[in-house]
Order: sequence, then structure tokens, then C-alpha cells
Amino acid sequence: MEKINQTGFSIVVVLLALAVVGLAAFAVLRITNSEVPDQPAITSQSAVPETIESKEDLQQASDALDETVIDEGMNSDQLDSDINSLL
Repeated sequence: MEKINQTGFSIVVVLLALAVVGLAAFAVLRITNSEVPDQPAITSQSAVPETIESKEDLQQASDALDETVIDEGMNSDQLDSDINSLL
């Protein structure tokens, strides 16, 4: 029998390399997600009109909504309950 000269990486080495890269990516993802600063649940810098009676009031309300920051950790069940109580 002739001996065949084979060179290159085996599938095991490739899988190990992919596992190491995957673990490193997972660690980086966890670190970057944990460094998000705490923000208040809802904040707005603009005054919101009580009732919308004109185009200017509508624009002011729209601007206030655009500036509003909503926390991603908000409880969706509580939000649904609050919305239903307003309706």
C-alpha cells in the first residue's frame, strides 16, 4: 500500500476553533449588554398639552413622544393593564 501524504486541518480542529470563537463572542455579548446604564422608566423633556385642540398642540405632543425614552425592562403586562384602564 502506498502512503498518501495528507496535509491540512482535521474536522475536529476546525470544530474546536469554532467553539472557541463562539465562546469568545458569547462573552463579549454578555459584557456589552451588562454595561448598559440604568435609565428611568419613562422620561420626557417637553411639556405635553392636556388636550389637543390645534395643529401646534399635536406637534408639541408628537415632539414629546419622540423625546420619550422607554426602558426595555418594562413589564409588558403592567403596560397592557395601564392602557386598558385608560380605555
